[in-house]
Amino acid sequence: MGCYGIGVTRLMAATVEILTPKDSDDIQWPRRIV
Repeated sequence: MGCYGIGVTRLMAATVEILTPKDSDDIQWPRRIV
């Protein structure tokens, strides 16, 4: 049996991937999440 839900870690990774500019090496968190 496995767990196939969306966890907090996956949501955080997706947020960083979507909201960080492609030409930046820094992680930029939105103020609402920080």
